[in-house]
This record gives sequence, C-alpha cells and structure tokens, in this order.
Amino acid sequence: MKNIYLITFLSLSSVVLTGCNSTMTNFNGDVIKVLTDGEWNWASNKDTCNKEIQTIEVNDSKTLMTMKWKDLQGEIIGESYVYNIHKISNSQLMVDMIGEKRKSKANEIVSWNLIIKSPKLYCWHRTDWPELSCTQDMYNCN
Repeated sequence: MKNIYLITFLSLSSVVLTGCNSTMTNFNGDVIKVLTDGEWNWASNKDTCNKEIQTIEVNDSKTLMTMKWKDLQGEIIGESYVYNIHKISNSQLMVDMIGEKRKSKANEIVSWNLIIKSPKLYCWHRTDWPELSCTQDMYNCN
C-alpha cells in the first residue's frame, strides 16, 4: 500500500531525514486530540522537555493549526507557525505552512504531512522528499 504524506516544519537546522517504516501508519486514532493534548519536543532532546515544549492548537473548524514553542511558565519563545490543514486522516495531517518560503527543486512552495506514529511520536514528511523519508521524531513529553 502506497502512503502519501504532507506538512510543514519548524527549523531547517533540525531536519534529519530518517527512514520510515511500516509502524509509521499503524496509528489509527484521533490525530487532533493526540496533537493538541501533547507537549512536544524533538525526540533526540527528551531531556529538554523540562525546559521548553511545543504546543499545538487546532481551530474549531479544523482548518488551521498553530504550533508554538513555550517555556515551562507558558511564555511563547521564538516564532509561532500557522498551517492550513487540507486533509485529516487516521494517522496524519496534510498541511501547508502560511508564509512558507522553502521551495522544491521544481521551484514550487513545499507542502508537508505531519505523521502520527503513536500517541508519543510524530514526524514531518515534505512531499518533495523521497517516499517514506521523514524528519527526526517529535516526542510527547506528557
């Protein structure tokens, strides 16, 4: 079965392509609840969960997603990112980041999939990357 992934991403300095495997799409649940209930950080930096977290909000009509980095007092640190949500499935969101400047080799603005691997992990796949490639995982600190 061929899987399609799409969404935008936070920081080029944090991009690490990793192989995706069949467990990538085994999650079958409420994607929005998993994302909005979580407090996230890069899986390679789990120890930083006690310093800063990423929160995700989705509007009531499920058309916009906002990602914010916050310190433990709830103060926003750094930039916030807003995405148009195009599709929600059992394991992923297909989105475009508002204000995205990065372009594919075909000179098109890039699109992304946010892929839920489990209630504790998600990753990003850029649609112009090789099939099944993904950033490093984001880890749910909760």
